[in-house]
Amino acid sequence: MNDLSGVLVAGGGKWPYSNELGNPTGSFVDEINNVLYVVDQSHSRIQRYTNGSAYGVTVIGGGATTVLSNVISEYINPISVFGDKMGNILVGEMFKLTKWTPDIKSSVVVTSKDNQGLGATAARIYIPQIMTFDKLGNLYVYDKGYGHVVKFIRNSTSCMKNLH
Repeated sequence: MNDLSGVLVAGGGKWPYSNELGNPTGSFVDEINNVLYVVDQSHSRIQRYTNGSAYGVTVIGGGATTVLSNVISEYINPISVFGDKMGNILVGEMFKLTKWTPDIKSSVVVTSKDNQGLGATAARIYIPQIMTFDKLGNLYVYDKGYGHVVKFIRNSTSCMKNLH
């Protein structure tokens, strides 16, 4: 690759416009739909960028400033975002991991600081920064706060039921 130039795909504007990113802390590409999701931590939202557009749409979060009628306008403090093979979106927040359906109409808490959804002996998460799945469907979460990696086993009867 000899060409060192890039193409702007997100950011570059001023708040409250949809092309502005205050503090992007995570992203992932939905390879099936060719869509980019970006965590905009400063504005407490997840932005979705479709192929060819530098303007994002707030799909999760945004709080009271959200102007799109179909957005679930709740207050979130996103740190990371990742997607599974089914199109679900995993959002990591302080002490919390939430799974959203592909249509962004409903969510379920996978785990929280009170170990909601987990067995009593499960490792807690504090700052879920990086997430990935292995080929068996197990979820691995790097926790920046505790400095460890937590594995959520796909066939577990605990919180993994919320990942299917």
